[in-house]
Amino acid sequence: MTLTHSDAASKKCDMTDLDSATRDFFDGIFEEVLASAPPSVRDLIETLPVVVEDHPDESIQQELGINADEICGLHSGVPLTERSVEDSGVLPDVVYLYRLGIISAANDKMTEEEKNS
Repeated sequence: MTLTHSDAASKKCDMTDLDSATRDFFDGIFEEVLASAPPSVRDLIETLPVVVEDHPDESIQQELGINADEICGLHSGVPLTERSVEDSGVLPDVVYLYRLGIISAANDKMTEEEKNS
């Protein structure tokens, strides 16, 4: 698996950019999760590029009609169910993971659990 980290420096979402300490903390946990995944899961994602960014760029947010903290990830490519041996010249699949969306979802989950306890 190819893992790429992006600091979202070229994006214009100052209010949603994460500081380096939060980014480093998130990335450390992410690396631990990947390392502890079962071998069968690691084998499945071994050849899939994974790009970790603070949030999607503005064009993706506009296209999907969402805010930066409302999406945890995005697959870019052809779904397995729609692939053909005749496919050629298509860009490779990429999975984008968005720190802000994942952190926001985790905070929402923690808040919900606190309310229920």
